[in-house]
Amino acid sequence: MRIGKRSNLVWPALVAQIAFPHEESRPQLQAHDEQQDSELKQALFELLDQFLIERERPHGVSKIFEQYSEWNQIRKQELEDTARRSRDS
Repeated sequence: MRIGKRSNLVWPALVAQIAFPHEESRPQLQAHDEQQDSELKQALFELLDQFLIERERPHGVSKIFEQYSEWNQIRKQELEDTARRSRDS
C-alpha cells in the first residue's frame, strides 16, 4: 500500500522502493553500497516499528486488514476502469 500500486515484489525489494522512491532504475535489482545498505536497514526497522505500533492499537490487526481491503478495492476499480476505457477507445 505504501508504494501506491500493486506489486508482487519480495519484501526486500519493497523496502528498497520505499527507501529510494526517486531512483530511476530499480533499486531492488542493484548492488548496494554501505551507505545504501545502512539506509535500507534504517527504512526496514522504521517500517517494522510503524507496523508494530499500528498492530498494537485497539483492533489494530482488523484495521490493518480493513485498510488493505479498501485499498485493494480501489486498485481493482482503477484497473477495471482502465480496461474499460481501453476497450471503449
